[in-house]
Amino acid sequence: MDSRKIILKTSARLHFNSLKMNQSGNRGCGGIGLALNEPILKLEFSYGKGINVLGGNDYLKHKTTLFASNILKYLKISSGVKIRIKKSFTSHIGLGSGTQLGLSIGKGIALLYKKKVSLKDIAFINKRAGISGIGYYSFMYGGLIIDGGYRMGSNEDKKTFGDHASSPPSLIGRYEFPKSWKILLITPAVFLANNEVDESSLFIKNTPVPLSEVEAICTNTLMGLIPGLLDKNYFEFINNLFDIVRFGTKQIELELNRKYLTKIVNLLNDILVFKWKRLKNCKYILISDEQKLLDREMIDYFNPTKRYEVRNNFIFNKNKFFRNKIPFIGVSSLGPTMYSILSEEYCDIDYLFKKTKNSLGKDWDVKIVNAKNNPYIYELVK
Repeated sequence: MDSRKIILKTSARLHFNSLKMNQSGNRGCGGIGLALNEPILKLEFSYGKGINVLGGNDYLKHKTTLFASNILKYLKISSGVKIRIKKSFTSHIGLGSGTQLGLSIGKGIALLYKKKVSLKDIAFINKRAGISGIGYYSFMYGGLIIDGGYRMGSNEDKKTFGDHASSPPSLIGRYEFPKSWKILLITPAVFLANNEVDESSLFIKNTPVPLSEVEAICTNTLMGLIPGLLDKNYFEFINNLFDIVRFGTKQIELELNRKYLTKIVNLLNDILVFKWKRLKNCKYILISDEQKLLDREMIDYFNPTKRYEVRNNFIFNKNKFFRNKIPFIGVSSLGPTMYSILSEEYCDIDYLFKKTKNSLGKDWDVKIVNAKNNPYIYELVK
């Protein structure tokens, strides 16, 4: 049998927020996120009998076998495949490992057997990209991604926010991310098998999101975040991202991961600009250590018509405020992964990294990573 091998590499992504978890106008979801250059997923594909998976934990082996079985059946390949998991990253922590794995396996097997199959078909076969397109387009293109969501309604295959669409969402835009902007990434050091949640039930229960919050997310994305990115204006980008990650279903994700996030923030209280405070309505907000906000002001922050007044209490005095402090902390997807975006020009990145790592200890992995502006890559080994 031919000894050729395919090695395929892709990597994690951050999910900033969903754009429109309200299906007025018969379109919903949408999303904004960022591809990272690490942690990475690296798989080696070779010919074999049946499905033989080497490496990875039991959960990863199970998912790999399931995805491979789906693809082999679809492509009508009667022999099999050997898949060696050379590198991987933790599942269910908010980095999109499932989508990257499902797409990688489909693409790797197709390349190995020289079969023509679109990435869209692979996503359908392995039930990926039916709720968000960020992981799908991160795999395909890299960079900062904005997707346009799905057609929704009684005559569509996606009737509720818990349903998986049969096709990936439309792509609104893909943008290069500046190399001088770094991501401080904080992830659990251990596998959190018990952190898996029923995503469909969660979205059904907590939608629709009020249109006022949808307006806030979309306005800050289109008329703040993207122009700031194109102009490489760090403060405009951060200012608007700060708003985007406080509305919609992201509030539910913050609540879901409260036990992890609270621990981190308590440990980092001496170097963080922000700390958590519980509101009576079970929402969270980050408030400044240097200028604490009144309860009324915090509630106003969740009112889209008043948020700009309140935000001025967060972002001020660029040189002093940002030099040795983290501008904000966000949580990615449904998992406990936290991140902050730092600028080489305005942030003491080395200080922040060392201080964070020393404060959190061995329970958490702390890294400085770059955005990934490239798609998945593969190589043929003979």
